[in-house]
Amino acid sequence: MRALLHIGHAQPDAAQLQQFLAHNWGALMENGVLYPSVEAEGVAHNLCSLIRTADQKPSHNTLIQAPHTALAHALWSAHPNGQDRPPHVVPPAFSALPYVVQQVKTIEAQIAQLKPETLVLSAPELALAAHYDTAAMDRMAALLKGYDVAIYCVLQRPDLHLPHVHHARIAAGEKLDTLAASMQNAYFDSVHFDYSKLLEPWQKSFPEAQIILRSPQDVAASGGLVRDFIKQAKVPVPTDLTLSDPEPTQADLLAWSEVLRRANHLTDDPSAQALLQDAITTTQTRRALPRDEQIDFFCSDLRAQMHEAFAPIHDQISQFHKDGTALFPDLDAMSISPALSLDQATSDSFKALRRSHWPLFQPAPLRGLLRALKQEILL
Repeated sequence: MRALLHIGHAQPDAAQLQQFLAHNWGALMENGVLYPSVEAEGVAHNLCSLIRTADQKPSHNTLIQAPHTALAHALWSAHPNGQDRPPHVVPPAFSALPYVVQQVKTIEAQIAQLKPETLVLSAPELALAAHYDTAAMDRMAALLKGYDVAIYCVLQRPDLHLPHVHHARIAAGEKLDTLAASMQNAYFDSVHFDYSKLLEPWQKSFPEAQIILRSPQDVAASGGLVRDFIKQAKVPVPTDLTLSDPEPTQADLLAWSEVLRRANHLTDDPSAQALLQDAITTTQTRRALPRDEQIDFFCSDLRAQMHEAFAPIHDQISQFHKDGTALFPDLDAMSISPALSLDQATSDSFKALRRSHWPLFQPAPLRGLLRALKQEILL
């Protein structure tokens, strides 16, 4: 039996692949492909898909769409932190789940009863769980013992990936310095920059596994993540199945990173932070804002340092790219600063926020926070 694992960087199209696998669970299972659930609600939903396929609408339940993200968080949080492991906060959507032992047993029971020819696990977060917790990797190795394993991994260029990592930490409420100021202590030696550390646990636990390394450019050239994953991992799908990516979900633009970072330092009031996040979400749908790739999160000297440090790492990991060719043929672009400074992007975004949500008419917690942010950003 084959086991196909999708790991790597968490990007919007990762959720699209999970949605595709979840919505087409019945059709895939009839073709011998199992996308297993990890808890009872997901199992029940999948059984219904075998009985009622015509009228069943796609589920927006996170646990049904992304069961292995739940598994990754359970693996990650099942053991005490190591010295180099940051505290792990389980997102609310995955906070009330069975322990990792029960999740693994649920997967094993589905395998035993359904006897699939191909097992698919999809969760970029599995890569981080494996890096920070050797026990997590041991559990994965035990679960997939005897399988022919292929590991499909999509990685983004570090200067494009790191702003998303830093933004996610800020959005979770961490009180951080700017990304540029955090590089030396938080990121240069981390799995988010040294991608060889991301792959190392998988190489050790699955030495015979096929590692399929892909870039966003590769994925786009194939017509999206769904098509690329199926083609590269050789997933046996029904011939009549539509291989289109679901509609992407709208994520926060990186232009908000500095606004949110400063807000974290200005208040610990959860109501003010929640109101600010709601205001950002509605503003983003109404106003034209700087795009992620337009914003320079690093100074030119830091970019040159990053390029020099990442070049040997890039050479090392490119052995897993198609025919050993460069994973990022545009690697030299790391040294080139985008036109828009972070300060200007922050100012433009905050002005758009104020135009959409005039402070005078906002609830008191948000009104006070907007005034404090104005002093920080505009004055």
